Amino acid sequence: MLKTAGVIAVHYILKHSDEAFEHERMSRIIGILFNGLVNEKDLTNQIAFSVIGKDIFGSEKLSLIHKRDLFNLIGKKLLAMITEIDEHKELDFLNYSSGLNYIYRFISDYTHFVGPIEMCVPKKVAYYSGTFDPFSWGQKMVARKNS
Repeated sequence: MLKTAGVIAVHYILKHSDEAFEHERMSRIIGILFNGLVNEKDLTNQIAFSVIGKDIFGSEKLSLIHKRDLFNLIGKKLLAMITEIDEHKELDFLNYSSGLNYIYRFISDYTHFVGPIEMCVPKKVAYYSGTFDPFSWGQKMVARKNS
């Protein structure tokens, strides 16, 4: 199933190459692979990361621009999801190394041939506890002051 999700991701990006692919739909496809990364079974983790690294970022079908768009969508989350590697699980280490190698090759090629990858900086998000029903003038002032 994870390999199929990787193939679907590549073909989905290629199908929408003339326009920016829908981030929501692409996030759902990649979410299948992310579910594999957080699975407790070692083999599932290995296959999920292999598909992301080798089958997607290592794909010769996708252009550097396609890979950049995908990297902007999932890069930070992907690197945050890689769990701490147990020193007794050498296969995990080799698998992560292989997958990260494909991602690093993409970053290196993109930087060399196109330029630096510009990551989108998300807007600030604030969390205010308490009730806001109805939203008061004072709460609005506090929100504006802290933004």
